Amino acid sequence: MKAPLLLIFLTVLAGCATVPAGSKFSGIENAPDAANVYVFRLYTAPYLRKPDLKVNDVVVGELPTNSYTVLRLKPGTYKIGTDWGFLDGLILNKSATLSVELGKSYYVHFTGSTRVIGTMVTFGPGVSTGDARDAAGDLAACSYVAVKGAN
Repeated sequence: MKAPLLLIFLTVLAGCATVPAGSKFSGIENAPDAANVYVFRLYTAPYLRKPDLKVNDVVVGELPTNSYTVLRLKPGTYKIGTDWGFLDGLILNKSATLSVELGKSYYVHFTGSTRVIGTMVTFGPGVSTGDARDAAGDLAACSYVAVKGAN
């Protein structure tokens, strides 16, 4: 009796652990009519959970680990963050504020830890922003996920 239950449990757990099935990152592109904001989460615990991705406190989708999306935003200032829910959110919710301009690309990396790499500047534990050189390697390991406001 225990073996079939264990098998069912492991099957369900494996289904939860799958990574996004979207396409791999293929390169940076600038949109002339909007700013591109690449948002990504690479190897970030808790791995099996998918926080909500928010733009100006509005949920636009989920951000599984090892995934990225591209937000097409008009010029302005935006708060981009994650929402892990009520209890976990006290520790895990993070956000960064960006001022964006037409035709430029920006990068928001939800890391799960405080770090500075190259020209990346940490706004708080778990969120950093940077330029294409810093982001391209991490983005290459991510799969695309569609969210509202993405193209």
